Amino acid sequence: MLVRTFQCMNTTFHIWLDAQERGARQALDEAERFAHDVEATLSRFRADSALSRINHAPGRWHLAPPILVEVLTQALEWAERTDGVFDPTVLYALHVAGYDRTFEHVGDEKSKKPSPVPFPIRLSGAWREIRVKDDAVYIPKGVGIDLGGIAKEWTVDQMADLLSNWGPCLVDAGGDIRAIGAPMLWGTWPVGIAHPLREDKDVSKFGLSDGAIATSSRARRRWTMDGREAHHLIDPITGRPAQSSLLSATVIAPTTVMAGVLSKVAMIREEAARTLLVDSPECGAILIRSDGYVDATLFPMLEVIHA
Repeated sequence: MLVRTFQCMNTTFHIWLDAQERGARQALDEAERFAHDVEATLSRFRADSALSRINHAPGRWHLAPPILVEVLTQALEWAERTDGVFDPTVLYALHVAGYDRTFEHVGDEKSKKPSPVPFPIRLSGAWREIRVKDDAVYIPKGVGIDLGGIAKEWTVDQMADLLSNWGPCLVDAGGDIRAIGAPMLWGTWPVGIAHPLREDKDVSKFGLSDGAIATSSRARRRWTMDGREAHHLIDPITGRPAQSSLLSATVIAPTTVMAGVLSKVAMIREEAARTLLVDSPECGAILIRSDGYVDATLFPMLEVIHA
């Protein structure tokens, strides 16, 4: 079993690859380089990224690298599929909420106030005006794109696809997980879903061989802004951190992108997510409410550990 761990996208990537061929180690190198390439292209925190370049000059067409074109296209498809609950144009709403720097610096004493936004924020369907054509992207004025979550999930999917050419693999980027194939030694990849209020407890443990898992939560990535609790999950209708009875949502789906999008939708608009999940029999979800109650009705075949 080959194992690789590295830091990228402000999280820790773990890779397990059930292969011993010499070329498999080179594939791990390639997968790691790919993750760094995606970060360099799509990070909203890097002034030199292609995404930042486009966000800094809205209202006109820009040449865009294939990575940006592909991820933005998927983001817009999911915006359409979720009727805008998943919205890639929340960048400036995140700024207003205080998330205008990497998370470890959000709420610093020296930088409590977010960077000012010099124009009215546009949400409520502004994503419909974005255009993607071949190697070019257009975003309208007043719109900023954030691809952070879906970019990481897409990267996990791409890395797993690459590594699966060498053997069964599992890629885990801070809880965004994609497995392809079953490891010979264990039969399945052992996976645990942690309880957001009890880091030493798992809600469930099970084996994963082909599929993906993603969790969205407001238990950890939160801060105080103007005396109010804020988090990174923006309701595109209000432009503010979503008000939800859920503390976290974990979705099991065929791809990490799908799992990630549906988990975010659940946190922003639970009923919309339930409709999508019911219409997607290949998916399941575990929803944990603010009082710690674990709701697994959307994934009834999964055994829940009652702590």
